[in-house]
Amino acid sequence: MNKPAVSISLSSYGADLVRQRGQGSFVDVLATAGASRIEWREELLTDEDPAQLAADTQAQALESVYSSPIELWLAGHSKPNPQLLTTLQRAQAFGAKWLKVSLGYFTDNNDLQALARLLSQSPVQLLVENDQTLHGGRIEPFQRFFDEVEQHNLPIKMTFDIGNWQWQDQSA
Repeated sequence: MNKPAVSISLSSYGADLVRQRGQGSFVDVLATAGASRIEWREELLTDEDPAQLAADTQAQALESVYSSPIELWLAGHSKPNPQLLTTLQRAQAFGAKWLKVSLGYFTDNNDLQALARLLSQSPVQLLVENDQTLHGGRIEPFQRFFDEVEQHNLPIKMTFDIGNWQWQDQSA
């Protein structure tokens, strides 16, 4: 029987507690609970050492996802968010196999070839998630984006937050 991977976002424990204790203090908790993956939250970082967190998760046989609040596409820009490359590098420093960002302002004018070139510079897999905004939290832009991803054969996967669909009155 295959055991499905269980990812736990550290935001589940509440921002105040996570900032107070530090994200590293949850590695043993998640490993003991049987989680497969830990999701580091960029917006909850304090003074954590990425190399230490990477080593601690590896020692507990956990995989890492790095979640950043950046949007993949900024309003009025055809190129990907200029912060994406440094965020991919930061995710790699944390030992993450995946980087999770929100879609942002995707339009038919976005340069997916520029995105492909940027992604080729990193071993970290990009995951795009819905958020709670009108521009990044509706199903239609996701469908258009992933149709383009498929046509261009880009190494991007989708993840979604069922609760975020609710913010935009979208059916999961």
